[in-house]
Amino acid sequence: MLTEQQVTFFNTFGFIILRKVFSEDEMAIMNDEFDSLLNIIQRQRPNGEPPKHFNWSNFGPETPFLSALPEDPRICETAEQLFGEDAVAVSSNSNRRVGDTRWHSDQTHPHSHGIKFAAYLQPLDASNGAFRVIPGSHQQPLNENLKQIKMNDPDIDVPSYTCESEPGDIVLFNFATWHSSWGGSSDRRMCTMDFYRNPHTPEEVEGVYDQVKVDEQVYANVRTYGPDFPPHWLANPHNSPRSPRRQRWIDWLRKYGF
Repeated sequence: MLTEQQVTFFNTFGFIILRKVFSEDEMAIMNDEFDSLLNIIQRQRPNGEPPKHFNWSNFGPETPFLSALPEDPRICETAEQLFGEDAVAVSSNSNRRVGDTRWHSDQTHPHSHGIKFAAYLQPLDASNGAFRVIPGSHQQPLNENLKQIKMNDPDIDVPSYTCESEPGDIVLFNFATWHSSWGGSSDRRMCTMDFYRNPHTPEEVEGVYDQVKVDEQVYANVRTYGPDFPPHWLANPHNSPRSPRRQRWIDWLRKYGF
C-alpha cells in the first residue's frame, strides 16, 4: 500500500519508484522463471537467439511465482488504492529488449486508464537503459502537446527524469505518462503487471475497447510464446484463497474481449 504522500506524488508526476518491494530470494525465483522460458524460446528458434523485443505471458504453469504476482497484496492492493476496488489485472508479462525504446505513452484513448508495475531484473541507470519519464506528462495539456513534437528527433534534447533502479524495486507508472529507455544493454529484462480502471462512463467503456484492440496488434508483433491467458490460469481452482478476485478479473476480461 502507498502512503498518502506517495499517492499524491504518483498522481502529480505520473510515476513513482517503490524501493525493495521484493526480497533477494524472490528476485532469485523471478530470475529462474524468466530463464526457464527464455531457454524454451531459444530452443524453438532456428538460430537459438530471440528477437530484439520478445514478450510472453507469465500466467502459465511454468512461472508460478510470476503468475501469482498480480494477486499479491503488494501489487493488487496498490492498484485498488489508485483505481478503486474494482481495478482489474489484465496482464503479467516478461519482456526482453535490446537497445533503445523511443518516447511514447501506453495510453491509446483519452478515456482509457491503466497503470503498469515494472520490475527490472538487473541494476539500471542512465548508462544502460534505465526507465526515463517526463514527469507530469500524463496530464493535459502537456500530454497532448508532446504529440505535436518530434520527440525522437536526435536533435531534440527532451527534459526527463531517469529512474535508476535495483533488482527488487518497482517502477509504477500511469499508461498516459510519456516514457522511454536509452543506451540499453543487449539483454534488458523486465517483468510487468498491468491494471485497468473499471470504466464507469460510456466514454471510458469506449476507451477500454480501443485499448484492447491496440493491445492485440502490439502483442501480435512481439508475443513469442504461449497465449495471453493460458487455460491453467483461467481454470482458477476453487480451492485458491484468492479465487474470488481472480474470477472477477476473468469475467471482466471476457466481457471486454480480451
